[in-house]
Formats: sequence, C-alpha cells, structure tokens
Amino acid sequence: MTRLLSIDWDFFFPEPEIDRLFLYDWGHSERHSFMQNGIWVIRATSFLRANLPLPLTSGEESGFWDRFLFSEDVTLYYGDSHSLIYRPEVRDGVSEIWNFDLHHDAYLKPSEVIKSNVVTCQDWATALHMAGVKIKAFHPTWAEWIIKADKPRVPIKRVVDPQKKFNKPFDKIFICRSGSWTPTWIEDKFWELVKACPAGKAINLDGIEPREFDIKQTEQILEQDKILLEEMEKRKNV
Repeated sequence: MTRLLSIDWDFFFPEPEIDRLFLYDWGHSERHSFMQNGIWVIRATSFLRANLPLPLTSGEESGFWDRFLFSEDVTLYYGDSHSLIYRPEVRDGVSEIWNFDLHHDAYLKPSEVIKSNVVTCQDWATALHMAGVKIKAFHPTWAEWIIKADKPRVPIKRVVDPQKKFNKPFDKIFICRSGSWTPTWIEDKFWELVKACPAGKAINLDGIEPREFDIKQTEQILEQDKILLEEMEKRKNV
C-alpha cells in the first residue's frame, strides 16, 4: 500500500472566518497569472493603507516534517496547483492520501468531473476518490469553521489537525503552493518548507519558480494615494 502525504501551502496561511475589514474578500483563479502575482501587491497595499501589518503564516510550517515518518526511497513532488497531484507519476500506485489543506477539494460530484473531463484544483479529491483512493483531510486548527461551511461531494474523512506526531510512514510527498490563495510576501517560507523536506529526491512538476514581492510597489501606490487626496483637497478648497 502506497501512502501519499499531501500539503497545500494555504494550510499555513490563516484567514479569519469573518472579516470585518473586508480585507480577505478575495477572488481566486488559477487561470490568470495576475491572480498569482500582481494581485498580491494590491492586496498588500490594502492592509498597509489600513495601517495593519501584512498577514503571515501560522508558524506551524516550522518543524512540520518532524511529525512524520517516511520510507527510505520517498520522493517529493511539488508545483503550484493542487491539480498536479493527479499527474500519473504522483498518483500511480497510491491507495491512501493524507491531505493537510484548508480546503477539502471535492467540490464537484463524480458525474460533474466526468462531464468536465478535466481535473482541477477544486475536484482532484473527487477524481482520486473515483479511482479508489482513500482520502483523509486534515484542516488547520484555526479553521474549524471550514468543516461546517461546506461538505465534500464524495466521502472524505475530515478532522482538525491534532498537531501530533504520526508513526505510519509515507512513500510519496506532494506540496502545492496554491499561488492564487497564498501571498507573495510569504513566498520565502514556502521554499524553506520545500527545501527542508527530508525526501531524497525532489521533482518540480511544472517548473514553478519563486515569486517576488517588492514592498516598494506598495509604497508607490500609497504615495499616489497621498498625491490624489491632496489634489482633491485643493480642489475642494477652491
């Protein structure tokens, strides 16, 4: 029995259940590169404009690997989209997946997946369940509400992460960045997690590279805001 440990980087990026500041009212899409890069400069500016610090990771990524055991020939596969877990080299032979993720990723019914004929980040769990793979979803401790918010379209066992060590080894590891859900300003920590992975072999599935975040871009936007407000005030007093 081949066991796969799946980690979505958004597992480590806390989002509030209710955002009274509307700063987390974000759209998400993997179809447009702007949603993975440029949009985060605008979102960062919104926090700074409100005199709030940029939200960071939960810190649980530190020492994360120490909680697991791995087979001697364990291989790491990584990329941006969680849909890459459906790639043959990742899923072949896998009978069980433990998925550490903010979402359950079974948002479509089997009939809908068959009709679409495409496996995406929102339905890979449905597709693998259809292939006979058992999936257990571990959700972050800060997101108990997510279990109540939506139900998967196929049977998936869902629990809040007990934050303990596990003694059953994994044979494969998959990590996705989910760049449309996770900001560029925590990018370095994602790559630190990948680098710290104890797998002897690492395979980049889609040629993913580090994204950059330039705080100067947000400062420029804020400066433009200031100039605009000053101009509006001048016109108001004329």
